[in-house]
This record gives sequence, C-alpha cells and structure tokens, in this order.
Amino acid sequence: MKMFSKPLLGTLVVAALASLFLPHSALSAQAGSGQLRLKRSAHFGANLFLDVWIDGKKVQRLGRGHDYTGPLSPGRHEIRAKVSTRLGGNTATTNLMVEAGKSYLLTATWNGQQLTLK
Repeated sequence: MKMFSKPLLGTLVVAALASLFLPHSALSAQAGSGQLRLKRSAHFGANLFLDVWIDGKKVQRLGRGHDYTGPLSPGRHEIRAKVSTRLGGNTATTNLMVEAGKSYLLTATWNGQQLTLK
C-alpha cells in the first residue's frame, strides 16, 4: 500500500469535507455565469415527467426524485417547464434575469390543475 505524505493527506481531507459541506452552487458555478436549479415539488406526481426548456431548447427530462442544475449566461432567459400526458400538455413559463455569480431556484408545482414555476 502506498503511503501519502501528511500535507497531501491533509489537503485531501479538507477537499473531501468541503465537497460535503459547501453549497452545491459554490462548487459548480462557472466564472462569469449564473446558475439555475429547477426541481419538482414533493407532491408533483410520481408518474409524471417534467421537460425543462431554456430559451426554446430542451435541456432535460426530470423524473421523480430528480432536478436540473446548470449554468446560465448573464441576461434574460425564458425558462419553460412542460408536462405531457395522453390527455394533453400543461406548461409553465417564466422569464429570469440572470446576474453573474448568482444562483436561482425554481420549483415546478401545481396550483390546482395548472403547472406553475415558483
């Protein structure tokens, strides 16, 4: 078994602890960009999928227990969430003015039978 030097081992321990305790956005934010996290509410619906669109481009499909996290360039962005069922679709759209270095959280939830982003 190869032994690590004490300074290297100390650095590895600090890095591991930082990855556990620092907010996710602090670790994944890219220089000069903002960050969006879009999640499904706890009572969203187990058998429903949520498609996430940013500026007209589909970026991810979210199933139960999943969320989307990604960088956004500074400026205005259209965020759209869409649920499609055999009975039709339901869409929620919001505009987000992104500033570099800031994180934004949106939650897809239901207001009666209307999908909303809060």
